[in-house]
Amino acid sequence: MNIKFVIYGLVTLTVITDVFADEAAAVFKWPKPYKAAVSLSYDDALNSQLINAVPALDKYGFKASFYLTLSNPSLTTNIEQWRQVDTNGHELGNHTLYHPCRKSISGRDWVMPYHDLDTKVIRHIRQEVLLANTLLHAIDNKNSRTFTPPCGDFNVSDGNYINTIRDFFIAIKGYNPQYDPKFVLH
Repeated sequence: MNIKFVIYGLVTLTVITDVFADEAAAVFKWPKPYKAAVSLSYDDALNSQLINAVPALDKYGFKASFYLTLSNPSLTTNIEQWRQVDTNGHELGNHTLYHPCRKSISGRDWVMPYHDLDTKVIRHIRQEVLLANTLLHAIDNKNSRTFTPPCGDFNVSDGNYINTIRDFFIAIKGYNPQYDPKFVLH
């Protein structure tokens, strides 16, 4: 079967294989005959994801994770459609309220000063992430979810904020300090 997708917006394709050995991998065994999994994720709650990606995924029975930026106007104007995305078996993940990123990284001139992680402190970003969880719960009524850091950034002015939020998520996609640095998002 030839499947062709036109993908709009940012999509992350992660191939999870048995190459990554850590404590969990020592216990986990892929179901036979499988040796890998593919994880599709879309960031930011874009209209194009509702118009193009979700229907294409649903047509072929694929499921994806949609990491929602809760302040995106597409989310507020299409909240019932996002609820339907969850009802159809896709995951609604946390991507913060405002999509803060580190402005100090080259090519990040678009980052607004009030969303610059370089000027935020851990307690502020933690508060933003946890409020996003509350709003996501209002959409999908779920307490268990995953998180992906906007821009793959996990440092703020006073350190790494991931350790202060990790207990609120079943997984954090794109961040694992145990992996070789070539697998860490920057």
